[in-house]
Amino acid sequence: MAPGPKGVGQYLRAFDMYRKVPKDLTESSLIGGALSIFAYGLLTILFFWEMRVFFSVNYKTAIEVDHSEDGIFQVNFNITLPGLSCEFAAVDLQNVIGKRRSDLKDRTVHKFSLDGTWQGHATERIHDTEHVYEGTNKDHYGNKRHAIELTAETFRQGIDEYEVMLVDFHAPWCSHCQHLAPIFEHAAEMVKERAPQEIDAHHKHSVMLATVDCTEKKNIPLCREKHIQAYPTMLVFRKSKNRNIQRFGMEIHESYNGKRNAEAIADFTMKVWKEVIADDKELQMGAGTDSTGDGKAESVVR
Repeated sequence: MAPGPKGVGQYLRAFDMYRKVPKDLTESSLIGGALSIFAYGLLTILFFWEMRVFFSVNYKTAIEVDHSEDGIFQVNFNITLPGLSCEFAAVDLQNVIGKRRSDLKDRTVHKFSLDGTWQGHATERIHDTEHVYEGTNKDHYGNKRHAIELTAETFRQGIDEYEVMLVDFHAPWCSHCQHLAPIFEHAAEMVKERAPQEIDAHHKHSVMLATVDCTEKKNIPLCREKHIQAYPTMLVFRKSKNRNIQRFGMEIHESYNGKRNAEAIADFTMKVWKEVIADDKELQMGAGTDSTGDGKAESVVR
């Protein structure tokens, strides 16, 4: 009886370049076992060695001779920090005899985001007034709660209930957070007094201030998601289709960098709310809100 036509599987087996010998036809040896153990051990050592080198910090030193006659020594460098916002990047210089210059006053040093957008000079100080906490009775507002306390479970629902929400991401051990806490509560009280609670069917709630404790274990993933790198960080959340920007898989929001007193924070929050109600413009990278009219934005999208 003639054999039938070959199946697809038989044709595939005919082209197999990785044919194997059945285990019953193989024979193990002491040398082979020793070599196998040695190979596994060598691969394990190489793996851990490569991981050690990968996580180690290396310092590179180079000596350059300046042959110029003008007394100016030019240093060109290009450093990329994927996990650091431009606002926290600064350049310090120290020479071999120990002379140190912090935050170089040189406008030839530029900052760029990873998408190539120019973010300003390295000497640009966006936090000139961040450590000035004034205008609030801290004894009175230190025990008051006017801002909403959000957690990872209530965060999304909380920001969805308001057209605008200014959220203070903080840590209780941070001294700056401790100074800001009563001022933020004072600002929340002022916003409550100024903002209407109901507008119309579309704008159910207007504006609110809220806080998130980033030291709480359940809130850590939320703070990482919002790319919180310093405390306190105040982010603006706009309830609209354009309230945030997606960049490199992360949500980018406005961060408030203005004066840290209750009046300034309340004025800024109300200005953002008025912008949202008026025309709800699309946020752009590098843009912000000027609440004082001095031509300098108190917030920035980074």
